[in-house]
Amino acid sequence: MPWWVPAVVLGVVSAAVAYSMGIAAGRRLGSRVMSFVGLSEVLFAVAFAWAALAELPTAVQLVGGVLIVVGVIVVRSGEASTRGEEPVI
Repeated sequence: MPWWVPAVVLGVVSAAVAYSMGIAAGRRLGSRVMSFVGLSEVLFAVAFAWAALAELPTAVQLVGGVLIVVGVIVVRSGEASTRGEEPVI
């Protein structure tokens, strides 16, 4: 078997699992929260660059990360208050 067959299978399976998990999470969280949670990819990219490549985040990146986290908390607490639940932080 050529080396690229397992690589393609691994890529297709991992992409399919990630895509279907994202769709399932979107249905459970709702579109508003999911749009903000999707922005967490940027936070993980900065953290990975910092850990793996020793690339320090700039002040603008840190402020952006804080704004993303605050936005997720605000949206999540707003959804909980419309349903009459306690906000989960």
